[in-house]
Amino acid sequence: MRFFIGSSAVVIFSRFSIALRIAVLCLIPSVALVALGIQRLVDERGNAVRARIIAGVVELAPIVSGLAHELQKERGASAGFIGAKGSAFIDRLTAQRAETDAALARFRGAVPRAGGDLDYPAFSAPFGRAQSILAQLDETRREIDGRRIVVGEVAGYYTRLIGNLLSMVKSVSTIADKGRMVRSLTAYSALLEGKEHAGIERAMGANGFGSGTFDAAIYRRFVGLGATQTSYFEMVRDNAPKGAGELLATVLDGPVSESVQEMRDLAYSAPFGGDISAVTGPQWFAASTARIDELKRVEDVLARDIVAAAQAGAAVARSAFLMVATTLGLLLATLAALSIAIARSIATPIRKLSVDMRLLAEGDVGIDIAERRLHDEIGGMARAVEVFRDNAIAKTALETEADAAAAREEERKRETMNKLANDFDSAVGAIIVSVSETTNELKLASQGMSAMAEQTANQSTAVASASEEMSVNVQTVASATEEMGGSVDEIGRQAMLSSEKAQAASAAAAQSVGRVRALSGSVERIGGILGLIQAIAKQTNLLALNATIEAARAGEAGKGFAVVASEVKQLAAQTAEATEEISSQIGVIQGETNASVASIEEVTRAIEDLSGMASVIAAAVEEQGVVTREIASTIQQAALATEEVTGNITGVGQAAGDSSAAAAKVRDLAGMMAARAADLRTETDRFVATVRTG
Repeated sequence: MRFFIGSSAVVIFSRFSIALRIAVLCLIPSVALVALGIQRLVDERGNAVRARIIAGVVELAPIVSGLAHELQKERGASAGFIGAKGSAFIDRLTAQRAETDAALARFRGAVPRAGGDLDYPAFSAPFGRAQSILAQLDETRREIDGRRIVVGEVAGYYTRLIGNLLSMVKSVSTIADKGRMVRSLTAYSALLEGKEHAGIERAMGANGFGSGTFDAAIYRRFVGLGATQTSYFEMVRDNAPKGAGELLATVLDGPVSESVQEMRDLAYSAPFGGDISAVTGPQWFAASTARIDELKRVEDVLARDIVAAAQAGAAVARSAFLMVATTLGLLLATLAALSIAIARSIATPIRKLSVDMRLLAEGDVGIDIAERRLHDEIGGMARAVEVFRDNAIAKTALETEADAAAAREEERKRETMNKLANDFDSAVGAIIVSVSETTNELKLASQGMSAMAEQTANQSTAVASASEEMSVNVQTVASATEEMGGSVDEIGRQAMLSSEKAQAASAAAAQSVGRVRALSGSVERIGGILGLIQAIAKQTNLLALNATIEAARAGEAGKGFAVVASEVKQLAAQTAEATEEISSQIGVIQGETNASVASIEEVTRAIEDLSGMASVIAAAVEEQGVVTREIASTIQQAALATEEVTGNITGVGQAAGDSSAAAAKVRDLAGMMAARAADLRTETDRFVATVRTG
């Protein structure tokens, strides 16, 4: 199995050059190295991107946390305002809202949208939620001013908003992968949460101290917030850098925190009969705000440390990326140069040795095998080739000596064969000369006979051509005569058709005359009717005149009848005028009708004359057709006779051609005999030459 695999591999790889095989061998580790290098580059690139994102978010953290800080204070002031039922915190709330609006403007200017490096879910999702909640800020403030909202709803609104803002900052902890950075971000997130709980505590305390009592829900929340802060601040101490941790301890152990703790203790005793009237809502708010401001200072220090660490990490990641890229490039360049050098050190000597071996195989023993001076396997192969070259030189010397001996023996044989060839040439040469002379005489006789037959054929061809030309002319005349006969027939048909058309036109004209005369009669009848209408119109006019007179006699009672009579009179007058106009038009129509009848009668007479002339032409054409057909028949008989003469002359030409062919055949046979004699002479000469050359 191993031998089979090895043999197969040798056969397969032998199809490729040695240089290509060496290149493939070097390419395999190169590809692996490139893959590892690319993986490392991708990792370093990811580290650089993560470091840049962390640095960008943490650089925004002071602005985001600043807005959260102001919202925390606004939350506390709003809770105190509601708890005091509007009797306190009015000025503080107004001033705080102005500070919050300024922080909000800075936030919107710094983070207009979650794009670029900020476009990752852990940041963009809380950013979108915060934007939606911020859109409700003005409405919430109006509800607080009108005290249409309770403390729990106020705290819930601001807490959701602040929580999303803090989630934007804490989102970097999801992409950090370095231990020191993770711990710093954990401490920062814990500080933000502790500070947020301190803000909620401030709001709950402002409400309780402002109202003079803590109800059960607010009290439980107030106590729990203090304990939660302690847990978050312990987490900050465990993970924050040394400077930030020490600053936090100073703040928590300082006088501001102690003052807040005293107020807490007073609030803790409220359910058990303790008097909390010694502390007002504004006093608690001021003390708690001072403590939160101290915590904000710790937050800023911790944020600066994280920004510095993130920027340093980004610089380190960029440097590592460049270092890996440079190292990978140098390794690839070195590997490529080394591979090329090794490939050339193997492929070039083998290629030269291959050329030397090919030249040696072609018989060139004068080659210089330079690779024999190498100390590797290729040098051993070159020295073996040099042995082959020396053996070839010795073999060439032996072959030269053998060739000289063979040449001497060949010279002796050549002299013997020359003598035999001379004797044979003398005996056969005379016979060949006699055959050649006889063949030439036969060829001359056949050529004379062929010339006579050719002359006869030419003369018969001339006669046949003249006869054919006459036959063609006769055929042409016959065709023309037939065409003329056809034309005469066509003229006769057209003349008959013209006569028929003229008769039809005459009949149509007669019908037109009848119709026009009928039209004239109808017009005369219409004239009679118009005369009747004119008489009626005149009678109507007289009646209307009489009616008008009678209406005038009737006086006032006949005025309406007089109007009707006047209108009837006008209609009668209009009818008379229209009738006269129609009568004049009918007179014009009658005149035109009579003129049309006269014109149609003249056309009819002309058509009848034309019909007579067409009949005469048709009769004359028929007589001409009979004569033309007789001429055509006579010409056809002449054409047949001409064709018979042409056929006889063609037979003479064919006989002359047969004679010429026979003479040509004799000539060809004579030529063949001459060629055979020449071939015999050639073969004899070749045989003699072969014998002479041995």
